[in-house]
Amino acid sequence: MDEYPEGMNFSLDQVRAFVAVAEELHFGRAAERLAMTQPPLSRSIQKLERSVGATLLDRDSRGVRMTGAGEAFLVECYRMLALVDSARNVAQRVDQGVAGVIRLGFTAVSAIGLLGPLLRALGEQLPDVHVVLREAVTSAQVEGIRRGELDLGLARPPFDTTLLASRLLVRERCAPSCRPGTRSPNAPARSCPATSTPRRSSPTTPCSRATSTS
Repeated sequence: MDEYPEGMNFSLDQVRAFVAVAEELHFGRAAERLAMTQPPLSRSIQKLERSVGATLLDRDSRGVRMTGAGEAFLVECYRMLALVDSARNVAQRVDQGVAGVIRLGFTAVSAIGLLGPLLRALGEQLPDVHVVLREAVTSAQVEGIRRGELDLGLARPPFDTTLLASRLLVRERCAPSCRPGTRSPNAPARSCPATSTPRRSSPTTPCSRATSTS
């Protein structure tokens, strides 16, 4: 082959055709394997060789043999096809929601009892999902989701539920607080504690939508 056009421009079908011929070392068997006739298979290999710029197969009356360039190119073809299969699998997993990146907003309070269990559950159930965390108050999370900067948020009401879909994960029970030595209006005749902190119920099973702005 004397002249070849500059650059490479070949298809995956041509690569698969070459792999079949290289493995079978017979155009008839390769064509049968690919469910095609022999003439278009021969043309496909010729186009591939012109694109690559090298003779990949020697053909004569005794059969088909691999050239040195063909043997080297075959190794790279295996790598190309494996990479294509991997890329397809990754795209499918991302489309199904089991791989990719989730940008998760959270408040400082939500980090105390909810964020840790949520991240552990995500790591166990969706190990191919990478979570990017961003601490922000609820209003900033809502704006971040609306602008496309966040995918999910662990927010605290109130916020406009007509703008975003949300799901309740945790309910909080709060107790009144008062200064030492004073009485709570409905409490027995004893002093109130110096401080009182909200008590959390157990979180519900973590899911992709936390009290969530999304």
